[in-house]
Amino acid sequence: MAGIAASIMSHCIRRVRPGLLEARSERGISPLEDNGWIMARFTPPDFNDRVAAAKAAKEKALEKLRNKPPIDPAIVAERQAAQAARDAAAAEKRAARAAAMEAAAAEKEARKLAKAASAAAASKRTQKTEAELKAERDARYAARKARKR
Repeated sequence: MAGIAASIMSHCIRRVRPGLLEARSERGISPLEDNGWIMARFTPPDFNDRVAAAKAAKEKALEKLRNKPPIDPAIVAERQAAQAARDAAAAEKRAARAAAMEAAAAEKEARKLAKAASAAAASKRTQKTEAELKAERDARYAARKARKR
């Protein structure tokens, strides 16, 4: 265990002679249980350290941005042309889809009207006038009277 702890914490160690950790682990002294002679004490960065680190990072990013080569105008024009072509294709696709949806809606409306017209014609065929109804009723009455005789 001491060998693993020593390898993990080797970045925190100061004033160590070669072979010291192995000798201490053989004697049963762990670097984690040391009195501070081997392990460096962690000090969290204070406000000024954090500000300096942020400033350095910002300067590094700005320097990286400054060193970036400018974009070639021909490449920019090519990209803009490609984007315009993509936009035109998308607009054409949207228009085709809208036309297809409109045609589908018109076809649905036409089917609805045709169905309503056929239903009206069918109901007209099934509706009988009062005279026809009276004639059928009289025929049934006459057939009943004929059966009784």
